[in-house]
Amino acid sequence: MDLVSPRTAAIIWVVDSNNRDADLSEEGIELRTFHEQFANPKIPVLVIANKQDLPNARPLHEINELMGYVDTH
Repeated sequence: MDLVSPRTAAIIWVVDSNNRDADLSEEGIELRTFHEQFANPKIPVLVIANKQDLPNARPLHEINELMGYVDTH
């Protein structure tokens, strides 16, 4: 199955930041595996932390850490 076409400009990955039961380390592994296997490594990846307006949402620094990314801000 072709998941990424040659014309793909970016990959958008949405994370439910309010779901405290989600294993974000597994999400990070899945995203990196997908990116390496199906996409050109030069294609940028945008991770959207959905539901940040909810009181129980994980902060962005925690999502970055759990997914295995370094916060660039």
